[in-house]
Order: sequence, then structure tokens, then C-alpha cells
Amino acid sequence: MFIFIQDNKCGHKIKILLRKSYDISRVYNDKSVCFRVNKGVVCSNCYHKINLRIDFDKRYNIVNQEIDGGKVISEEEYNSE
Repeated sequence: MFIFIQDNKCGHKIKILLRKSYDISRVYNDKSVCFRVNKGVVCSNCYHKINLRIDFDKRYNIVNQEIDGGKVISEEEYNSE
């Protein structure tokens, strides 16, 4: 599963691979969320740290996302320019 983000500091676009067996963990104490990702990403352009917290339902659809230092972009936005 890929997530595309853009750094707020320099505007660099980053493609992140989220592996279900490694990056995504199960959540047992929240009924509305089944899986969660807590990940730190460092921009290769300016070395700015971006913190991700993404919650998924049982079919791996994004339910909630909190991103400090960046924003989620679509695959089309990532591939443009």
C-alpha cells in the first residue's frame, strides 16, 4: 500500500510504502479503528521530519489521518511535474 505526501517545508513529494506485515499494527481498544500506522519520515531534500498517524478500518480504508510537517497528496499530484 502506498501513501503519497508532500513536505510543508520544501514542497518535496514523497512516496511511502506501508507494509501490512511491518508498518501497520492492529488496534484493539478502539471500535471505530482496526489498524494504525505511526511512522516518521525524513525528507531527502531538506531533512525535515514528517510524522504520520493514519487509522484504517477493517478493509484498510483511511478513517483518520494526522500529519505533522506535511500533507497527503493523490498519486496524480505526486506524478505531476
